Amino acid sequence: MPKTKHGMHNTRLNHIWRQMKYRCTSPKAPEYKNYGGRGIKVSPRWMDSFQAFLDDMGSTYEEHLTLDRIDNNGDYGPDNCKWASYKEQHRNRRDNHNLEAFGKVQSIAAWSEEYGIPVNTLKNRMYRSNKKKLTLEEALTISTYAQQRGVLK
Repeated sequence: MPKTKHGMHNTRLNHIWRQMKYRCTSPKAPEYKNYGGRGIKVSPRWMDSFQAFLDDMGSTYEEHLTLDRIDNNGDYGPDNCKWASYKEQHRNRRDNHNLEAFGKVQSIAAWSEEYGIPVNTLKNRMYRSNKKKLTLEEALTISTYAQQRGVLK
């Protein structure tokens, strides 16, 4: 099969494509144990063609974004990948501890940001040893005033 000349060999997008393949196929890759080593593969369409990767992902690519798998246990392919900010991707890690409140599941950092409460404050409210531990919903909604006045024991 003849090589396609796309003029993108030395671009960040091409580097992302090559690194995705490398970490999934080469035991020499430092990240292999977290990707290929645990069975994560690259779809045959993308494995064989940067042009296919470009066709599927290029229109939504932006320089400040990273390639993120929607399902961290799923393979790299057009149905399981999106572009995400570093912050978004960090919150999509498989070792992240997600918490549910109000019918929604997200990381404690995301809850902290959404409610404007520091992460350590939420953790202290939920995991303190000498006082009543709060549920996440309680920790998110209790007023600082009530907590300071001892209404919350």
